Amino acid sequence: MRYNIKSLVLSLLSILIINSCSDIICSENEELPSIEITSHQDGQIVSGIVSIQCELSQNLNILQIELWVNGHYQFLSDTSQPLVLNWSTKDLHDSPYEITIRFLDSNDIEHFSEPITLIVDNSMYRPNPVNVLSVTYNKIGMTATWNKSDAPDFSHYSIYHYINGSSLYIPDIYSITDTTVTITDFNPAVENWFRVVVHDSTGYQSSGERLSNEIEQPPISPILNNITNGNNSILISWDKNIEDDFLYYVLYESESSEMQHKTIAFYSDNANDTTFSVNIGADEFKFYQVEVVDYWNLSSKSEIKFTSSYPKIAFVSTRDGISNIFKMDSDGTNVINLTESDRKESYPQSFPNDSKILFLRITFGANGLKDEIFMMNEDGTNQIQLSINTSYQRSLPAISPDGLKIAYADNNGLHIIDVNNRSSDTISDVKYIATLDFSLDGELLVYSKSQSNDASIIGTVNLDGSSPETIKWVHGSYANNIFFVNGNKIIYQYSKGDSSRIYMMNSDGSNLINLTNEYPQNQLINISDDKTKLIVRSGFSNHLETRIINLDGVVINNLHISTRNTAYLSSNNKKIVYSNPGDIYLIDVDGNNLLQLTEDTTNDGAPIFFHH
Repeated sequence: MRYNIKSLVLSLLSILIINSCSDIICSENEELPSIEITSHQDGQIVSGIVSIQCELSQNLNILQIELWVNGHYQFLSDTSQPLVLNWSTKDLHDSPYEITIRFLDSNDIEHFSEPITLIVDNSMYRPNPVNVLSVTYNKIGMTATWNKSDAPDFSHYSIYHYINGSSLYIPDIYSITDTTVTITDFNPAVENWFRVVVHDSTGYQSSGERLSNEIEQPPISPILNNITNGNNSILISWDKNIEDDFLYYVLYESESSEMQHKTIAFYSDNANDTTFSVNIGADEFKFYQVEVVDYWNLSSKSEIKFTSSYPKIAFVSTRDGISNIFKMDSDGTNVINLTESDRKESYPQSFPNDSKILFLRITFGANGLKDEIFMMNEDGTNQIQLSINTSYQRSLPAISPDGLKIAYADNNGLHIIDVNNRSSDTISDVKYIATLDFSLDGELLVYSKSQSNDASIIGTVNLDGSSPETIKWVHGSYANNIFFVNGNKIIYQYSKGDSSRIYMMNSDGSNLINLTNEYPQNQLINISDDKTKLIVRSGFSNHLETRIINLDGVVINNLHISTRNTAYLSSNNKKIVYSNPGDIYLIDVDGNNLLQLTEDTTNDGAPIFFHH
C-alpha cells in the first residue's frame, strides 16, 4: 500500500513539471504588442498641423501615448481610438525631423514604434521674410531699418538685438509701416546685431537676414610735433583732431620715458586748442604725450616725445665724411656741424662756467701732421688754434678750474697755455706723460708717466714749473686716468696684467686706499664736474658694467650698460651721456630713462655736456 502512494506522488509531480514547461514555451512564442505609424511614409513632406495616425498590433488597454521628435519628448496625447497625434510645425525650421511614438501598456511597460523621417516645409504658408537694411547711429541713438512686410495677414514684427551672443529685449511692433527701431542705450564699439521676424495672424513666422553696425574706431592717433625750446619755456603742439565726435585733449607730463607717475599738464574740450606752453627750469628733462578722447570714451595716444633744459651736447661724428665736432640739444634735436672742417677732429671738452669748447684738430706744421689744440664758441664761431708745432701728444689737454689755463704734454715736455693771451710756456721737460689734471685751486698739476716697461711714476708740479715732486712709484705696470678730487686727494687707475684697481691717496702720496675690491677689473672712465663722483667700469674681463661710485668706493648705482671710455656726467650729476657703439645715448644715473639721441649710419662718439 505504501508503494502505491509513493508512485502516485511521483506521477503528480511529473504532470506539474510538464505543464509548467508548456507554459514557458507558450510565453516565449507569444507576440509582443507594438505600434506603427500608418498615416505617413518615411521621407514624406509635411506642413502646418500634421495629424499622425498609428495602430496597435493588438487590442490592448494602453495607459499613455506620446510623440517624440528627434529623440525628445514633445507631448502626451489622448489614448482613445483612433490613435491620432496632432503635431504643429508652424514654429519649426524647414528641416527633416525623426518621429517616434511611445506608449505604455497596462503592465506599465514602454514600447516604441519604428521611427520615420518627416520633412517639414512651411515655406508656402510663411510670410516673406524682411531683411535689416541698415544699422546706423549717432550721439542720440542707434537705429535699425528694414523693408516693409508684404504679408496680407500681417500680425507683428519681433525685433531681436544681439550683443556678444546675448539677446536684448525690444518690444514687438504691430504696425506694418513701422520699419525702424531706435535704441538709446548702446555701445558702438562692439557689434550690435539686429534681426526682424515677421508674424502673420495664423501663427506662421519668417526670419530675415541680420545686420550689424560698423564698429566705432578710436580717434585718429594725434601727432605730437617736435617740442621747441624758448627762453625758460617750451612750446608743445599737436595736430588738430577733425572728427565730429571729438570730446577732449589731455596732455600728460612725466619724468619717465614710460610715462610713469604722469600728471595732466593740459586739458581742453576745444578741438582748436592744439598748443601748450610751459615754463621749464634748468636741468629738467620732461616727457610728453597727448591723448584725444571721443564721445564714446574711445581714445588714442600720440608717441612719447621729450624735451630738455639740460645744456647742449657736443660730440664727434663722421656723418659729413670726416670726423668733425657737432652739437645738439640734449633731447637729440637740432644737430649742427660746428667746425665744418676738412681736417680730422677729436676729443671735445667743455670750459667750466663758459660755453666754449676745446678740441683737437689734425694740422700740418713743422712736425708734420699732428694734433693741435683749438678753441671755439658754442656756435662754432671764432675757432682759434692755441698750440703750434706740437710733437706727439700722449695725453689729453686739461682745463684749469677757472677756465683760464690749459695744460698739455707732448714729447717735448709739459706746457701751459694762457687762454686770454693765447701764449704757451713749457714748464717742464718731463716726457711720456700719460694723463694729467689740475688741483681744485688750479695751482698744481698732477700727472702720471711711464718710467719703464714695468714702472710708472705719479708726480706734481706748480704751474710755473717749480717744486716738481715724484709722490708715488707704481711698480709692475702703469698708472693712468689721474684726477684731483675734493679734499686735495688724488685718484688714479692702476693696472697690472689682468687686474686693475682704482686708488685714492693724499696729494703727497700717503694714505693709499683701494676703492675697488669687489671685482678684478676696474676702469676709471670719468669724474663729475664737482669732483665727488666717479664713473667706473667694473666686473670680469668678459663682462664689465658701468657704475657710479662715491669717493669712498661705495657704489651708488649700477647702470647695467657698457659705456667704454666716453661717459660724461651732467653738472647736476643726474644724467650721463655716452656713446656705444657708434651712437650717443642719455641715461639717468639710476639706470632709468635710457634714450638714444643719435641714430646714424656713421660713427658718433665722445659726447660731453656744455656748461651753462
